[in-house]
Amino acid sequence: MRKESQLKNELNGHRIDMPEANVLEHIDSLIKGMAKQENVLKQHRRKCTHDDYPKSNHDILGKISHLAQIEDDEVAKVISWHLASDMDCVVTLTTAAARRIFDETKGTQQVLPLDSIYKKNLPDWNRPLPHLQNKGNSFSPIGNPVFARNLLIFPEHMENCKIVFGVLLGNTIIIDNLEAAIQYRKEVVKTTDCPTLLTRKGDIIRSNGKFGGLPNKAPPIEKLGNGFWSTSATGLPYYLPTDRPPSAVPSSISPM
Repeated sequence: MRKESQLKNELNGHRIDMPEANVLEHIDSLIKGMAKQENVLKQHRRKCTHDDYPKSNHDILGKISHLAQIEDDEVAKVISWHLASDMDCVVTLTTAAARRIFDETKGTQQVLPLDSIYKKNLPDWNRPLPHLQNKGNSFSPIGNPVFARNLLIFPEHMENCKIVFGVLLGNTIIIDNLEAAIQYRKEVVKTTDCPTLLTRKGDIIRSNGKFGGLPNKAPPIEKLGNGFWSTSATGLPYYLPTDRPPSAVPSSISPM
């Protein structure tokens, strides 16, 4: 009874409600849940291993590789491959800040000033997918198409990040596989232009319709070089970072 009372007090201190009946069973369930969450936390999670650029003033947002997160592994891989040449680019609010970085690094650092972007050409984040834009000619696609930009998570600077990834991704669509992508494009171009299609398996159909060949297929992870790939025991590079562990039951609670 004394142990039970101690546990009740500790749980109350952490604002965890306890039932009037079956208290021990409830505590045991909490412990098992905590153990499960601890195992999740110990698993290798994707994270960004690029060093961010020092934010010496508020006009520097940071490297593109640090501005967004993606939860799905396959999507993270293919978007990271698609944007591989942009990941090291430093985004700034002003051209003046971009020029300072350019001068400080003797021109070796990529920079993207947001005040140099023509914003009328940016995609509408509320725009429906192409197959839904013309109600008279809509169809039911296979492959779960979704705008790539809608799969991004922005921990901060959301409005500015929407500008950045609007420029980089445009209306690029993620779809399950190449067969679904081929069918999707075939139907869309009957009424409108089709944006770039990226498949979760690493294929790309470019906006001009081209696919196939080495340039249009994501290579194996071990050959990707400086992209966003999964942190693993092999020490490979990384994916767009995902580092959002679940909330855990207070770790001080021990089994009875």
